[in-house]
Amino acid sequence: MSWSPVLFVHVDFFDEVKKKSERKRLLEAAVAFLPDETRAKIDRQRIQGLAPGEGRKTRTIEEIILGSPFEVNFGYEYGQEKHSRHYAHYPEMAVVQHDCRPNVAFHIDGNFALRTTVARRTQGGEELTIAYIDPMWPKYKRQAWVQKRRGLGKPCGCQKCNPKGGDEEVKKSEERVKKIEEILAKLKNHDSTDITEEMIDEFLVLVDQEKMHTKLSEFYENAALNYNYLGYDVKAKKYADLAVQAGIVEEGPEANGVIANRIFASDIKGHFSYRFTLKRRKGQKT
Repeated sequence: MSWSPVLFVHVDFFDEVKKKSERKRLLEAAVAFLPDETRAKIDRQRIQGLAPGEGRKTRTIEEIILGSPFEVNFGYEYGQEKHSRHYAHYPEMAVVQHDCRPNVAFHIDGNFALRTTVARRTQGGEELTIAYIDPMWPKYKRQAWVQKRRGLGKPCGCQKCNPKGGDEEVKKSEERVKKIEEILAKLKNHDSTDITEEMIDEFLVLVDQEKMHTKLSEFYENAALNYNYLGYDVKAKKYADLAVQAGIVEEGPEANGVIANRIFASDIKGHFSYRFTLKRRKGQKT
């Protein structure tokens, strides 16, 4: 599905305008310029409960925007020091619940349209969810954000934050995420000297266990490249194809990463990465 933004607010606005009352005045003035139908969509969000069964309260425009922080960048002018990062507001998406392991991926295209795609198979009656924050964050950080921005004062209630295994499962999960980050850093570093097939295999097992269905393109791409560095062309082909599939869901079919991985997958052995590490190791020995 696709949605259009109705409001852009520079990310620094909330820090640079110190007084909350002044921020409220300016944001209300901006919303007042919107068409009646669009303004009505935002007005409905003022009284929407962000967590089912947790009651309702009146929210400000600031709370609405920061509760659904979709970030876009208008680009950089030559020599410009100030960035052009803005929060874009999509009223239809703001009611979609947060989950730290969501079933819906999203991206914002070149026209600032927000596009969503179901990233994994869902069960009948299962609610569609997205992650408004990085699912790689540790639990305490995810909990704090949800409590402040979306939980009506309560921490995140998703299954990832409240697993059946309790604190022990949370600890295991965070250890897996830490290991994923450690291995990923090595996979991204072309100068890494200790990468093995077993390490890449372990990385993919950890990714599967963490069920990060909306971040797979990056993981699969780096796995594919490193398999190819070591000459494992069959595995490289498999994960390059998977990176393309995941990238279409997460970034759109015309994204640069998708195009690059499609080219990579079409000619694994002709790609610069084929046996790259092996050739370099051989050169170092001579």
